[in-house]
Amino acid sequence: MSLIVLILRLPNTNITTANIDTNCRFIGYHAFSGCSSLTSIVIPDSVTSIGFGAFYYCTSLTSVVI
Repeated sequence: MSLIVLILRLPNTNITTANIDTNCRFIGYHAFSGCSSLTSIVIPDSVTSIGFGAFYYCTSLTSVVI
């Protein structure tokens, strides 16, 4: 049995950095939407799909490492 992790919607919009866990497979529709303080994110190879608008209104996002 394999574990599939899905980020649906982040409840805390005040985060500044995010490191996605290597067990995560999908970042859902609008998952980080509105996280205007988010400046950087690290997305591992395990993520195979990023939903529409996942980073909508992430106006401070300057670093994305995939």
